[in-house]
Amino acid sequence: MTISVEVGSVSRGDRPPRPLRRNRLATHFDQRTQSVLVSEVGALPLIATVLAVQSTLEPGGVPWMVGVGIYTVISIVITAAVGRLTDVMFAVLGFGGMVGVAISAGVLADPGTAHMVLALLAAVPALAAMESPTPTAIGFAVVAIGLGFAAVATRAESIVALVISGGALVMAVIVPTSLVLMLRSSLSAALERQSALSETDPLTMTLNRRGLVSRWDAEVGSSTWWGRAVGFIELDIDYFKQLNDRYGHSAGDAVLVVVAEVLTELTADAGLVARTGGEEFVVVVPVDSGRDLARFCHSLRVKVAEYTDITVSIGAVYAPVPRSADWLRRPTHAVIDELLAAADQELYAAKGSGRNRIALAESDVLVRAGARAVADDRKAGGHGRHPAPGGGRGSPALRGSVR
Repeated sequence: MTISVEVGSVSRGDRPPRPLRRNRLATHFDQRTQSVLVSEVGALPLIATVLAVQSTLEPGGVPWMVGVGIYTVISIVITAAVGRLTDVMFAVLGFGGMVGVAISAGVLADPGTAHMVLALLAAVPALAAMESPTPTAIGFAVVAIGLGFAAVATRAESIVALVISGGALVMAVIVPTSLVLMLRSSLSAALERQSALSETDPLTMTLNRRGLVSRWDAEVGSSTWWGRAVGFIELDIDYFKQLNDRYGHSAGDAVLVVVAEVLTELTADAGLVARTGGEEFVVVVPVDSGRDLARFCHSLRVKVAEYTDITVSIGAVYAPVPRSADWLRRPTHAVIDELLAAADQELYAAKGSGRNRIALAESDVLVRAGARAVADDRKAGGHGRHPAPGGGRGSPALRGSVR
């Protein structure tokens, strides 16, 4: 029996759906600037109320409040126009705002109201703690406390009153500022931990593919700086499937952990280790020559055999680095993919010749990447400062398989 169901559609007047609108406020302003704008706009009604009821002011206080109001309007216009305040702009506007708060508290007739206004001094250091450097936030807190004490001192009727009012002001400034700084520090630490987890293989604690890509430029850039080449190694555990089938996956996992520890120990001074597949690892090390890379691969193979009952096959690529760093501007994924393809070809040769072997070849992947970067520069009207040297596609003199 066949059941036919007809699904109707809601007519939208044949108009295509409108794209989702992004929050313009979020795209135009960063969080700190948004908060500054909100506090500036929120201060205007308070200033307007005080000016409308001038009995709340000390004699001669009207011109001062008018000045504070004008400064607030100018600050709103600047903040709205800029969108994202730089640290210098924030420092200037923030300092002016704190001075305005101190002036306002100084010209208010009622002492209780004046003390409430002084509490607003805590806003600027707290806003600074959101995105400004920590020393800047601390500096704002010190200035806020100084301005507050100066304002309190003009009204305090005794030393005891000055100490109590000043102490309350200090707490009002320090508590929110320190809380924001601690939350910001905790968030940064959490993001760093999350980033590390997303770039790490949970079993072996080596890098995964994402971690290899993210650390690539820093690691290989140092080879450029020191004039060394890149050794790109792909290592595969021999007969790993049979190991899992015979002894179970827990035994296989234990072997992977030991192999990872060996690789990590041998690359402790310089290099990257990543698990890129079930039983496959990639090792990136700076080397001085093809022979240097061959010796390193041999030490890897010997050490793994020393600490485990398994053997490994290795495909390695010796990749000279151009004299300039132009090649670094090529997408990292593309460079790694080319090196991985070349190393994979050598690994296939090592396994084909009996396993527990090393196959190694030279590649001009990085040289060609540099040449393309320079060529792209010239097409775009730029000028490559250091033309990349040429090179053959795989040096037969270096290519070979060793046991």
